[in-house]
Amino acid sequence: MLEIVDPNYFMLKCNYIVPGLTNEHWLIEILNGSSFFFRKHPIAERFFVPAKQDHGEPDAVTSTYSVDFKLLISQEYMAAMNKNKPDIDYSHMKQGYIIVKTHEAITKKPATNFLADIAQVTKENIEQNSFQSDSIRSLIRNLEKAKNLFLYYPYEFHDAIKHSGIDFERALTAIFTTVLSYRMKVQPKFDSFVCIKANTDFLIYEWDGYALIYRDKVSEFLCANYMDAKKYSLY
Repeated sequence: MLEIVDPNYFMLKCNYIVPGLTNEHWLIEILNGSSFFFRKHPIAERFFVPAKQDHGEPDAVTSTYSVDFKLLISQEYMAAMNKNKPDIDYSHMKQGYIIVKTHEAITKKPATNFLADIAQVTKENIEQNSFQSDSIRSLIRNLEKAKNLFLYYPYEFHDAIKHSGIDFERALTAIFTTVLSYRMKVQPKFDSFVCIKANTDFLIYEWDGYALIYRDKVSEFLCANYMDAKKYSLY
């Protein structure tokens, strides 16, 4: 499997870097930069984040299509990253810089690979509601929702320049076959997408009922919010 680098924190929760900025604000840029998703709505429209999402509204909407974003990462890893979050002083942003104070005591990040955890899920696990972690249980609950899902794996395959979007299809299909086959069974009318980052490109795949099919790639340079947050990412 390709070498995976640790995710920068802004990929998980970026509002500590740019106040008010959420994952949805840059994940939606992937949709709006994609020629594949461009065909999902009228020409004059773009996906936008609803002003209110307190009643289960989708994360990204147009008049004809909507999507919910889900991060593919363990809750244990997220908790460790939250504890390691540096303190940020924004008082000098008008002068073009911020002050970052990192913590001396760093919480050790668990040596987990969420893709490997997903690959180990069996039909019996799903039928018996018996999973190795709460993170996997939460993923299955999300897959049961009657929404189009855009699943993002917040790591970067940094040596992926040697590979193409097609090269990831077989590996990703093997990882997601059991869980996405289950989703197709319980929510056959809704779409499922998986997105991964390969160097400077976001690669998009769609589940067709049997396999993940490569649909599109979007350069990070088309994602202004992502690039803004990336400038301040230090770990």
